Amino acid sequence: MTPKGNVWNNAEMYKVYLNLPRLSLCGTRLLWVVIGRKWVKLCTLVEDTKMRISISEWNNLQKEKYDEKHITND
Repeated sequence: MTPKGNVWNNAEMYKVYLNLPRLSLCGTRLLWVVIGRKWVKLCTLVEDTKMRISISEWNNLQKEKYDEKHITND
């Protein structure tokens, strides 16, 4: 389930390795991502922590689009 708010209606899930010192999170994370023209908005699945990074920072991160079929509701 995507985060609340109209911004997140088109969010896609990515597996991202965060290694930016200015962010409050680091390591490999599953994130909801909305890619804009200048900024990329990120939101964690569990804590609902939201952050914003520039497109250039996003392009330099290790990431892969995560297939939601992997998520089970057991």
